[in-house]
Amino acid sequence: IYSYANLLLMLNKYWQDRVVYFDLQDVKKVNGYIEFKGMLIADSHNSETFDMAEIRFHLNDEYKIDLAMMFLNPEVLKE
Repeated sequence: IYSYANLLLMLNKYWQDRVVYFDLQDVKKVNGYIEFKGMLIADSHNSETFDMAEIRFHLNDEYKIDLAMMFLNPEVLKE
């Protein structure tokens, strides 16, 4: 995957039949740079599972995303 935008387009196609929620959390300044993380939930009302992803972002000197890491946990059981 060569860009974050490309990753989002792939996930959009994969999750086209789901409701997707995104929550921005934990914004902080580390070594002079801004870092933050978000939680993404892709829910299907027809299933007993959902997909969850934690996404961490790092901004450069121009406040543009220069690093995005995603940890994807597919098919998490609903409680």
